[in-house]
Amino acid sequence: MSEGATMGNQTEVQRVVLEPDGQWTVGAGPSSALYVMVTADGTAAKVGACEPCDRAEGRLREVERKQRTRVEALATYPIRLAIVAELRGLAVDGDEMWSITTHLEGAVRFVLARRLGRLAAWPDWIHVDQPLTAASWHSEFLAAWAEVARLGRDASMRLRKEVPSRQPDGQGDPHEVMELETFIEACRIEPGTMQAKSHRSAVAKERRTSCRQNAQQLHSVHSGREKPMVKPTRRAWAVPCLVLASLLMASCGDGLGGEIEAVKRDASSAQAERVSVEEQVAEVAGGLEDLQERIAETQTKIEAAKAAIAQVNRANTVLATQEALRSAPSTTEPPPPPPTTAAPPDVSGRAAFACSHFRNVIGDAYKGIFTDAELRAKLGEVYNDGKEADEPEIVQASTNLYAAATFGDPTFFFAAEQQMEAACDLYEL
Repeated sequence: MSEGATMGNQTEVQRVVLEPDGQWTVGAGPSSALYVMVTADGTAAKVGACEPCDRAEGRLREVERKQRTRVEALATYPIRLAIVAELRGLAVDGDEMWSITTHLEGAVRFVLARRLGRLAAWPDWIHVDQPLTAASWHSEFLAAWAEVARLGRDASMRLRKEVPSRQPDGQGDPHEVMELETFIEACRIEPGTMQAKSHRSAVAKERRTSCRQNAQQLHSVHSGREKPMVKPTRRAWAVPCLVLASLLMASCGDGLGGEIEAVKRDASSAQAERVSVEEQVAEVAGGLEDLQERIAETQTKIEAAKAAIAQVNRANTVLATQEALRSAPSTTEPPPPPPTTAAPPDVSGRAAFACSHFRNVIGDAYKGIFTDAELRAKLGEVYNDGKEADEPEIVQASTNLYAAATFGDPTFFFAAEQQMEAACDLYEL
């Protein structure tokens, strides 16, 4: 085992190279790796595996994005990469080699959980009782790996010790030892046995059948009814699921049971918190709907009040205009009446229309029928007729009248009205 260089950035990644000691067959190609990712507050860590080993930084981004959907506490982030341990020579060229990597990953996770805290409710995560520095993570990981490697090397020896002796000399039956080794050899994961995905199911079924047959024969040997098989000539250390689980249970003892209970309690607590949060969200949603309805009612009342105020303002404007028209003094002298003996001049049809329309509009205006805008529109019709007339007095008077209505000055409007009245009287219209 050799330790690599430590990165000098703020994450302080400790890079470690784990040398094989009979645990796997060295192969060509990029090696797989184990990694440890730690939350910013140091209370949780993810122990995982990746291949190749230089993909750990990319996995860090994926893990943090996934964890943000589970935990919203700001103190958890950012998640940092604490350990990257290269499994030198463990090149992943198929499902069998990746299985060895994942078995080693699970073993290291169990040991770190026992040493530092407990297993977490999320897959591949552990709770850490006391936050660790980068150097402490480095030493704890190496200690956990040493324990996992020792379990692997001592597997055959510890299984021999577990076989009950039935010999008078207390040395045990060598056939039983050979049979246990044969059972392990048949169940282990051997590289290169599955070259294509299409053969996985058949090979897996064949191995399960072989394991059952060896277990049955092992039982027969222990009961003395049958002689064992010939001891195989090829042996290799392996980490099958069954053996790994038994070793970890034996190593962790009652502590693992306590960790499992703690995980169950955490899961129950998380479920209760989720139900509580869902109830709170439903309550807030109901309150939000009520608030939206109240806002809509208030807006409706505001619009109605605005319309009423506008109507009152228009009425006040009309009243003020009418009062100004009644009380304003005459600023122009009415034209002298035409001679009674003279015949009225000839007038155009446009002038007649303009004067007739003018008198109707002014009469209705004094009755308070029109608003300012309506009065201006009506006088615009008078202007349209008057400007086309042949009589210059009608043209000028209708123009001044429309301009006064547009300008809004009561004095100016009263003078223009008197001018239009005089022009119409001039032509006896």
